[in-house]
Amino acid sequence: MPANRANAAQSKRYLTNVCRWQRMQLLLIGHIALHCVLVDIAFAIAILKKCIYDPANPSKKPVGVKD
Repeated sequence: MPANRANAAQSKRYLTNVCRWQRMQLLLIGHIALHCVLVDIAFAIAILKKCIYDPANPSKKPVGVKD
């Protein structure tokens, strides 16, 4: 019986470590995805507001603005 208890404790510890690793991976993937979404939103807002200027010629009108 004690051997079975030891095996059960060891497998429980292993499962806990696996769960911790999966949770860490999910957090990392979620974090990266959140950053991608935020960057996409920032670019979309900049394009919608037509705030992307030509850095070589700042006196020019914003890209996409016609006379």
